[in-house]
Amino acid sequence: MFCEKCGNPLKENEKFCPKCGTPVKVPENMVKNEISGNNGQTKPEAGNAVEAAQKTVSEAAATAKNVLANLGGEGSLLKKFAGSKYKIPAIIGGAVLLLLIVLIANGARINNLVHKAFSSPESYYQFVEKKAMEDVYDLGGDLYDSIILQSLQLTYDKSVSADMSVELGKDGEELLDLAGLAGVDLSWLKSVQGEMEFSIKDSILSMAAGTSLNKDDIVSGNMIIDIDSGEMYLQIPELTKTYMGMYLEDVMGSYDYRQFQEFQEQQEISKDLVKALPSQSQVEKLLKKYTTIALKCVDDVSTGSKTLKVDGIQQKYTELKVTLDAETMENMMEAVLEEMAEDRDLEKYIVNVAEVYGEDGDDIYENFQESIDFALDNLDYQISDDTKIVMKVYVDGKGEIKGRIIEWNDYRGKKQSISILMPQKGNKAGFEFSINADDEKVELSGSGKKSGNKVTGEYELKYNGTAILDITAKKLNTADLKKGQLNGEIGIKVSSKIGSLLNLGYYGYGNYMSMITDLEFIINASSSKDSAKCKIKIIYDDQDIATISASVKTGKGSKESIPSSKNVVMVEDSDDALEWLEEIDWGKVLSRLDKTDLPTEVLDMIEDIADALEDGDYIQLYRMF
Repeated sequence: MFCEKCGNPLKENEKFCPKCGTPVKVPENMVKNEISGNNGQTKPEAGNAVEAAQKTVSEAAATAKNVLANLGGEGSLLKKFAGSKYKIPAIIGGAVLLLLIVLIANGARINNLVHKAFSSPESYYQFVEKKAMEDVYDLGGDLYDSIILQSLQLTYDKSVSADMSVELGKDGEELLDLAGLAGVDLSWLKSVQGEMEFSIKDSILSMAAGTSLNKDDIVSGNMIIDIDSGEMYLQIPELTKTYMGMYLEDVMGSYDYRQFQEFQEQQEISKDLVKALPSQSQVEKLLKKYTTIALKCVDDVSTGSKTLKVDGIQQKYTELKVTLDAETMENMMEAVLEEMAEDRDLEKYIVNVAEVYGEDGDDIYENFQESIDFALDNLDYQISDDTKIVMKVYVDGKGEIKGRIIEWNDYRGKKQSISILMPQKGNKAGFEFSINADDEKVELSGSGKKSGNKVTGEYELKYNGTAILDITAKKLNTADLKKGQLNGEIGIKVSSKIGSLLNLGYYGYGNYMSMITDLEFIINASSSKDSAKCKIKIIYDDQDIATISASVKTGKGSKESIPSSKNVVMVEDSDDALEWLEEIDWGKVLSRLDKTDLPTEVLDMIEDIADALEDGDYIQLYRMF
């Protein structure tokens, strides 16, 4: 406040101006506030203060972005200021610009700082945990989709295609040449390939498979099953275009066929279940809802600071020590169960699923409510009074969790723990994951460089302190890895130190350890939700032995046409089988085999088998085997 007459600054409780003596007029609202005894305002809660501060930061960042967006170009702020009569000194304009850039670049840090400064330790823990759980919700939704929804679709509307190949490297071919010294000629073998396609749509199941040798196609096969009619059709295109038709009941037997017929009913059930069950996004919503409810029950959190150190990389973080005792865990269970009892979405899913199976949805839901009531009445018996879990969470300046240690005692009072530490300094990142249980420790640790979500580094898998595997990562996408998708390169090699763990030297087998430790696998993978490709290079003693390649792709099913009767021989007895065999053109297969590098003796044997089958000389065929 200032004096109305002379403008002299006034203190809050002054009645007269100390400079000119003029009486100070007290604003009407201040008088009311003094009468109320609390300045006319309700004391703000910590949560409201955080929300207000966070809103101010968000609004400031948004304003800063708008200002920066309008700094350049025609009619921009800078040009307006430059052309106006009010000249802004360059140093002030530069300072304002720098301040705006810093505000935008450090939005996450400011947001975290506001929560940390104005929240209780419990509220701050809930804030950082909710941020970290976003990845868990996504992973839970993906797993639900792949394990539940996609598996159900596999019974009525799904396609899967896959292929695999093994190709020898130069050194691998030389190793096979050595087999010739033992009288086995494998020098002709360079590569083997196989592929498969599966699809189901509208009660039609189809499969196709093929093999290649040294990249030359050899033989393929097709199978179509009409689930409704119970008929199966087989075709080997290289032998004949004619399908061999069979009745599933004849092939499977009466009992197994009756079991198979239940598959038809399962198709309809699966379709209805997919409609009745929650979608992936709805499951993620439920996970978030109940996790938030449980987190609100956490009431014992203390703060401090801790320097995490992994493989020479160390960084100081805020440490949140969270204690979950028996009472807290009971409160969590109670809060979750009570919400489940009132959750109308959950009720809808339970009723819908029950009705898919022909049950009374209302009765099933009533049983569900009774089970919740029983669980609530017996919470005291669910958790032992001396149960306690202590979790230490390490948080960086952006509110991101960079480490977590969970400790508890088992029923014998022995301490158990799980920890994951990820200190990062600049682009250098350490990683340590360990499990301590029953006086045994398994640990994966190491360090590398991190650029965005991609990590390149070296790690060791240890058992009780002894290295088992040496693992390297190259441009490994950690964000995709959290979703269960492997993108990047991983190298795996048996550690030279494993001999001491296995005590092989004691038993006289130490000289053979090089056969294991010289073996290395390099995995290059790229994957997404619906597809994956992988190459595994096998290296022995720095020699290129072979490369295994594989790929898988999934999608909606495609309906295959049932073969016309003129292209089918229905096989019910041996005469029908002979009729189908008469359609076979063995020359096509033999001509394909001639193009390969198969040894002459192998080709001659295959030709003899083909001749015996073509002539119907089954006695000769029997003698050959």
